[in-house]
Amino acid sequence: MNKLSKTILTIAIGMAAVGAIFGQQTKFPGRALTRHELAVNAADAKIGAEYINSYYLGYDLESAKNFIRSDQTREALAQLAFLWDELYLQPEASQIESVMRMVIRFQGTADQKIAKLETARTSIEARLKTDHKWYYSVGRTSSQMTIAVNAEDYSAFGAKLAELGKLATTAPAGTPAKLVSAMAKLGGYSGKTDLSDDDVAAIKAQWDAIDNMIGA
Repeated sequence: MNKLSKTILTIAIGMAAVGAIFGQQTKFPGRALTRHELAVNAADAKIGAEYINSYYLGYDLESAKNFIRSDQTREALAQLAFLWDELYLQPEASQIESVMRMVIRFQGTADQKIAKLETARTSIEARLKTDHKWYYSVGRTSSQMTIAVNAEDYSAFGAKLAELGKLATTAPAGTPAKLVSAMAKLGGYSGKTDLSDDDVAAIKAQWDAIDNMIGA
């Protein structure tokens, strides 16, 4: 990948992380601020609000771990607050509250906080039904992809593209064809060792398509 393409990709995909933290609308998968907005987005995209919630469970959990690991307190708290809301009345909500208190009070190490989130992750994944787990996995992989690009770890980025492509082949019945197609196309770039500026533009276009399905 040439230097210009790296720069464009880092800026473009990095915008998704900013949108995820502050609820700003971007042209990449971000997040909605309220359950009402989730429901409106779901209606427009023909994806049930409960599935969008599952997507954000995966996205926000990975993002929260990353912010804790990098000692970004404000960002970590914002992501944990979203995660707590997504887990409203679910058994893992209390675990998220515990981590939030640790962050606010500067208690424990990053590893200890992340360990608690990993416990919550195991519990979430164990109880999610197959279709919800698919959307959760898409959200988790999307978050990991954003993290990889922001860290300029393009090997990890390629691996996450491959995971999205693989997930496209196991989409549950009723998943919008446009979403599956965008994921499959992104997966097609996973084996490329040198992305051109045109490739980066094509990747951005697929992120736009996903945004229209989930985070518009």
